[in-house]
Amino acid sequence: MTLPSPPTRGSCGSRAEAVQGRVSDALTEDALRASYARLGRTVDDLPTPFYIAHRGGSLMVPEGTMEGYRVAAAMKAQALEADVQLLTDGTVGVMHDATVDRTTTSTGNVADHSAVSFGQLNIDASTYLGGGWPDNLRPAMVDAWLREFGNHIVLIPEAKSAGSVGPLCDLLDAHRIHPDRVIVQSFSAADCAVAAARGYLACFIGSTSVATATAIGAAWIAPHHTQITAGFVTEAHAAGLKVAAWTVNRRYRRDPLVAAGVDAIFSDDPAYLQDDTLLRTTDPFRSQAWYPGLQANGPSGCDRGKFYPDGSWGWDPAGASVNFALHGYLRPPDPSSFTMDLDLRIDGGSGGDPTRWASVLLTTADYPYADAPHESIDGYHLVIRQQGQLEIHRVPPGTSASLIGTFHSGSGTDLVLGAYTPYRITVTPRQITLARRDLTAETVTATDNAARGSFITLGRNQAGVRFREITLS
Repeated sequence: MTLPSPPTRGSCGSRAEAVQGRVSDALTEDALRASYARLGRTVDDLPTPFYIAHRGGSLMVPEGTMEGYRVAAAMKAQALEADVQLLTDGTVGVMHDATVDRTTTSTGNVADHSAVSFGQLNIDASTYLGGGWPDNLRPAMVDAWLREFGNHIVLIPEAKSAGSVGPLCDLLDAHRIHPDRVIVQSFSAADCAVAAARGYLACFIGSTSVATATAIGAAWIAPHHTQITAGFVTEAHAAGLKVAAWTVNRRYRRDPLVAAGVDAIFSDDPAYLQDDTLLRTTDPFRSQAWYPGLQANGPSGCDRGKFYPDGSWGWDPAGASVNFALHGYLRPPDPSSFTMDLDLRIDGGSGGDPTRWASVLLTTADYPYADAPHESIDGYHLVIRQQGQLEIHRVPPGTSASLIGTFHSGSGTDLVLGAYTPYRITVTPRQITLARRDLTAETVTATDNAARGSFITLGRNQAGVRFREITLS
């Protein structure tokens, strides 16, 4: 799978230019439409489970924009999801929130906009998403979304706001969207009943009531992923319902759902869940593109850091806290024996504290990490402090991390703030070593073979931190 490059900042230019900026240098709209035709499948043709690009894959692209959906299509999305909101003039636009505050440069209620004013909103992608996306994208109208993607890719529109299901179904009719290539979803049983009565597959979201779903004529039921068990899937299947799980972004949560027999999974990072072979041995930071598996451990998207013009990724000193971000695409060829080179920059700790640190976490699965015990995480936490101290911590499941190796010369080799320092991590079947590449005497080695993991998480503790030039071999 070829991943897209980000657009250059500034004007998007024509629609074709915007697509070209993200997908490939030579991709025209005609070529993109041809790729849709190759992708085109019915719901029944999709694999089990299939992965739904929730909001277009909102961890990688500006949600609810045509440009974002085009990137998802170019990355072979199996299905596209969109939130449908009713506007003042009876038209419907694509936006998740009831207000425009989070994703645009404006404020106010979505429902107060007409098609004209909604189409003039500026998507504030660099603020809520980051990366190289420009800030002059527009939210999509459902009509345009259906015109471009309808009957080419399975679509999963959600009747989000009250009164939106009727206009949505009217547009599905007008665009002659085949009933076997769309699933209309809603948290409202009444809206699902309307969609089913209009001849479309309906999905009842947020409920485990198989009885209600069948009574309203739904074909699908989609509880929160934490509510799904193998027993529930068996019950739903026995009633003739298919089961979707929302919203899942990590593989450790995906795998039990697949084992339980779910039919589809909503994901903000569908490429990461869909393809375990999406791997890199070098960082992609210079492209300023969010790659599959670059996910924050906290609830806020800003927790996963940002890209910098010097080809690095990390977190600003301002508002420094404790943050960790999974880099799920970055995997060593052999987790039991590899070398990881990286350049690290620290821009100062909170309150001038020189003990603040940056870190690399190596784990056996993609569990989110916090600087506290975790019931399942298994691996090693490698810490680099501003004063130059190097530490290796063992992180076993269910207990606190323990220090198993440390080095600090005490000879004035503190990191130079604002400058990059080269490090090397070496993993063998028996040992883990963390060393400065420019000062080879500054090295710490721990002898331990309890866990060997291939998932990499980068972190910081109350300091501005940047990583770049990461290479695995």
